[in-house]
Amino acid sequence: MKLPCEQLVERLPIIRAMITREMIETFNLTQEQTAKKLGITQSAVSHYISGSRGTKKLSDKKLLIKSRKIAKDIIEGKTKFPKSVCSLCGCVR
Repeated sequence: MKLPCEQLVERLPIIRAMITREMIETFNLTQEQTAKKLGITQSAVSHYISGSRGTKKLSDKKLLIKSRKIAKDIIEGKTKFPKSVCSLCGCVR
């Protein structure tokens, strides 16, 4: 049996892509703004948006809802990306 964090690591590119898309499509951030808030490069954001990274779909509704909330909280400055991802382990169990 895999630990929750091990399961999350496998899904991290997908989660990062979901949060990235949410920040750009819902909250109208630029790729540069999104990259800065997530601590990744603008090039990585471009890959997530274009679908060349994190292309698998997740069917876990709790994880989808939590990812949307994380995007909003990051934008509002309530949390940082690395810390917020750790909160997802509970969703994976």
